[in-house]
Amino acid sequence: MNKLLDTYSDFLAYWEKYGGKDMDSLIDGWAAEYMSKWPELLQKQKDDYGKMSLDWREVGARRVFPFLNDRIEGMSRARALLSVMIDHVHNAAEETFGMDLDILYVLYVGLGCGAGWDWR
Repeated sequence: MNKLLDTYSDFLAYWEKYGGKDMDSLIDGWAAEYMSKWPELLQKQKDDYGKMSLDWREVGARRVFPFLNDRIEGMSRARALLSVMIDHVHNAAEETFGMDLDILYVLYVGLGCGAGWDWR
């Protein structure tokens, strides 16, 4: 069985409100209004950078938030394709491996890290 957590419409609502604001407001809004709906996902991202002795806010300010506006169109296309393809890929994987796979697929706009996912 597969499940999809698609946060993209919430991201777009955040971006509409914060997209033209200063960097601190962008980051604070991302954490407080967008990601706060999924506190475990937010914490995974913070922890992932913390394990590398990096400040997640600094990384976001340097590598993520300045580029979001230019990437919205591509992210929207990717989200549309993924929304359609996830079921097909999941079903093909179940057939290939001959097993029922219980997977939660998560679509979110994060900080460009592995978000601390445990792949084991």
